[in-house]
Amino acid sequence: MSTNYRVTFERIGRNHDVEPMTFEEVDDADELAALVFQRSRRYLLSREVDVVVDLEEMTGRIYTGFRPAGSFTIEEVQPDA
Repeated sequence: MSTNYRVTFERIGRNHDVEPMTFEEVDDADELAALVFQRSRRYLLSREVDVVVDLEEMTGRIYTGFRPAGSFTIEEVQPDA
């Protein structure tokens, strides 16, 4: 079953003023991680980027190489009617 999520960032790279992002019809943590990766690339200079999502804890982290490059919280949202 697909779920809609809003991701609120503490930071991405050096940018601490990132607007929350909404992702619709996400099937699992891997898909959400891929979507966050796609949208966060513009804020990062590194070519090595990894996004980790924990849907049990409703948190995530962004890494560039082995260094933390961001963190975010996740909340489930209802679809717009």
